[in-house]
Amino acid sequence: MHLESTTSNRVESAHAKLKRQLRSSQLNFERSFMHPELSELAGFVYTKALSVIVYESKETDGACGCAIHQTHQLPCAYEIAEYRDRGVPIQLDVVHSYWRK
Repeated sequence: MHLESTTSNRVESAHAKLKRQLRSSQLNFERSFMHPELSELAGFVYTKALSVIVYESKETDGACGCAIHQTHQLPCAYEIAEYRDRGVPIQLDVVHSYWRK
């Protein structure tokens, strides 16, 4: 997708600005915005699963209900908080094989 650009100058300029903000030209987009608790999952599960986990991790109302665990076989907000509190990444074996690459 070129976003109606007819030259690459604008794209190259935006790309250079992004690399400066990330302070690295070696990271890919997925790893650039990775939450530490997802480090063991990156590259092994689909991006959609990572997005669901990140969204779930932002549930802060205390009423988890574990629905995402029951419906998608992904860690719920409560489980994610436990991993975060212990300072360890979410392990691959808690993610259902459907979500694995």
